[in-house]
Formats: sequence, structure tokens, C-alpha cells
Amino acid sequence: MKKTVTISAVLLVCILSMTGVRNLSAQDKPVHYMGMTSVNISPYIPLPILSTAPSISLHTSHGAYFEKSGLYTGVSAEFMCSLVPVGHVSSHSRYYYPVAQNGRTRGYAGVELGVGFDWQDGGPVFFHGAAELGFTLNLGAVDLDLGLRAQFMPPYAFDCFFLPVKIGLVF
Repeated sequence: MKKTVTISAVLLVCILSMTGVRNLSAQDKPVHYMGMTSVNISPYIPLPILSTAPSISLHTSHGAYFEKSGLYTGVSAEFMCSLVPVGHVSSHSRYYYPVAQNGRTRGYAGVELGVGFDWQDGGPVFFHGAAELGFTLNLGAVDLDLGLRAQFMPPYAFDCFFLPVKIGLVF
């Protein structure tokens, strides 16, 4: 029951964010599909209060990009291997800073909110949140995406967080 309520809440957040996309799209043309995939690697870094946990993950996000305002919103999924393999489903948003003078690079700041689940321990569901900073380098048909994420999963991982370096493609 608890798992069903949590998954329903995340789906509601995703639906509400897409409703906001529909309302925003009337003011902001052109709007087009944007997808991204990345590999994220988090090292172990012992810190005094919280430590970062080692992990590797595959992440993908798909949604709508509002070119005029620089906003992206969509739904993302991630499979992470750490001490225990977990998955995440999230609502994902990014703000892209204006294109640099050379026209090839642009920075971004983003956030993800959703749920995670653990296959190994019978499928407990937990909160998943992430903040990210990075930049993209235009390579023609695709952009190279380089960035840093800070991922939190309370109460599942209450004494650590993940700080992966990400490399991927935006298409």
C-alpha cells in the first residue's frame, strides 16, 4: 500500500509538471522534444558529516525544451549500482543559460524529484532528489553533456549521498 501511494504521488507530480509545460508552451515557441542519456560515476569521498558513496549509473531523460526561455522539463529514469542496485523515476527540469558568444557551449542548472526502489531487499520505495550543474558542448546533431550531480535518497541512504561526475549526450 505504501509503495502504491508513493508511486502514485510521483506520477501526479510528473503529470502536473507536464500540465505546466502545456500552459507554458502557448507563450513560448518553438517547443521541441529533447532527450538525454548519461553515464554517472560517483567516487567514495570520506567527509566529516556525510560521506559520498561509490556508484555507477545509467541515466536517461525525455521531455520538452522551450527554446525561448531555456527551460527543459521531462521524466527521467536511472539505474544505479552501488552497494545495492536501485532504480529511480523522477520529474526532471533544467534551466539552460544563454548560449556563449562562440555559440557552441551553454551552462545549465537542474533538479530532479521522484522515487527510487530497491530490487534486492524486496522493493522498498524511497524519496530521490538530485541537483545538477554542468554545461553542454554542441557537436552538430548532438551536444556533449558534462556535469556534476548531488543525489540524495533519504531515509534509504541517510548517512551518505552520491556526487557523480556525468558524461552524456543531449539530442
